[in-house]
Amino acid sequence: IGSSNKKSRLTQYLGIREDEMIIQPFEKKISYDNLEKILICSDGITDMISDEDLESIMIDNEDALECAEKLLKTALSNGGEDNTTVMVFSILKETQEEVDERSIFERVVDFFKM
Repeated sequence: IGSSNKKSRLTQYLGIREDEMIIQPFEKKISYDNLEKILICSDGITDMISDEDLESIMIDNEDALECAEKLLKTALSNGGEDNTTVMVFSILKETQEEVDERSIFERVVDFFKM
């Protein structure tokens, strides 16, 4: 959860002319040993929910789907002034036999290929 009040500049989007469409995926490797959930969302969520409330919702809702639904409902009930997109991923600890060497980005891409 960011602490900056500066609005991020949009760098990639769909709907641009084909000759301008240079979309580079953003990939970042993170250590998630101490994480339970990861939130990926649009500014339609972060502009409508305070950082404190975002954190509280993430902590209080163990199930990823329930957490995402609560974030969406909260953003909409707070005015819903922008498009809202929200994804919440639960982090499951793997045993040595189940270790998956793919990055979280590769796992998300594979999930949406289903």
